Amino acid sequence: MNQLLEQFILEARDTLEKTSRDLLLLEKEPDNMDIIAELFRAVHTLKGNSGLFNFPAMTKVLHAAEDLMAAVRDNKLSFSAVVADNIFEAMDFVSTLLDEIEDTGELSTDYNEQSTVIAESVKSVNVPNPDLTEVTKPHKENEKEVSSKENSQEDLSDIPESVLMECFKLAQAGNVNLVTYSPEESSFYKGEDPFLFARRIPGFIWGTARGKEPWPSLEEMDCYRCTVEFRILSST
Repeated sequence: MNQLLEQFILEARDTLEKTSRDLLLLEKEPDNMDIIAELFRAVHTLKGNSGLFNFPAMTKVLHAAEDLMAAVRDNKLSFSAVVADNIFEAMDFVSTLLDEIEDTGELSTDYNEQSTVIAESVKSVNVPNPDLTEVTKPHKENEKEVSSKENSQEDLSDIPESVLMECFKLAQAGNVNLVTYSPEESSFYKGEDPFLFARRIPGFIWGTARGKEPWPSLEEMDCYRCTVEFRILSST
C-alpha cells in the first residue's frame, strides 16, 4: 500500500470519529449551527479526499451525505433524528469500505449496489422544510467547487504519487481541481502560446500534455497545427 493511501485511511478514520462525536452532540443541541458547520466540513473533507482515488462507491455515498448536511447548514432543512440516522448509516458504510481498503489495498465493486441504496436513502431525506424560509448566501466551500458530472471518476494514473500526496494535503484546506485545457488547432497562427497559458493557470500545481489524436508520421505532421491538450491540477 502506498503512502498516500495509508495517510488517507488514517485521516479518514480520524474524521469519522469526529463526525460521530458531532452527531451525538447535535442530538442534544440540534440547533447548534457551529457544530452543524463542523459536521458539514468533516463530510466535505471526506468526500474530497475520496475523490483522489478510484472509490466510486465511497464517493457516491459521501456526496449524498455532503448535500444533506449542506441543506441543514443553509437552513433549508432542520436537523432531526432522521438526518442523524442517515448520516450515521453513511459513515458506518464508509468505515466498512475503509476496512476493506486497508486489508486489500483496493475496493471491490461488490459494494456498488449497496452504495446506491444508501445514497438514495440519504437523498430522500434531503427535502426542504417549508417552515424554513430564510435564504442564505452560499458558503465559500460551495463557491469554490467546479461543476462536474456527479460521481464521475477521472483517471489519475498518470499523476505522480508525490503530486497526489501534495494534493491530498491541499485538499484539507480547500478544493483541488483537475482542469483539461484544449487549445484551438489554429492557436499558433493567432500568436498564442498554449504551453505558457497552461503554466499560468492560477494555483498551478502540476500539468502534463498529451495528443488529442494519434501522432502522424514526421512526413505528415503539421507543426503549426496544435493537436495537444493539457491536464492541470490547480488549487483554485
